Amino acid sequence: MEIAAQAMLDTASGRELVSGCAAAKGVSDDFTTGMEARMLGEVANATAGMNVAKVNDMIEILVRDYEKKFSKAPQGKRFQDCYDIKSVRPTREYLNVYSHVRDRLSDIGLKLS
Repeated sequence: MEIAAQAMLDTASGRELVSGCAAAKGVSDDFTTGMEARMLGEVANATAGMNVAKVNDMIEILVRDYEKKFSKAPQGKRFQDCYDIKSVRPTREYLNVYSHVRDRLSDIGLKLS
């Protein structure tokens, strides 16, 4: 959700750089995967060209979803816990997390392709 909110903000505001793939607050090794970058790209593409006020409303909804948990957020899981190391494919559990976020974004009106 945080990556989605950041991607929407960066894109709608015309920022020259879209950033947001720093899992575990960017301070822990092995806690970022390609799925974060995938989410960032998909959300940025879906946000491009949208009305800024509409994007702002959607960001406010997303932030409300997670802001109370922010200071106590779990660290998350390491890359090796999110992917099958041999095939380098996301685990079913990790794909379910990704799907949940996509569903939530759809619920608030973001049209992902």
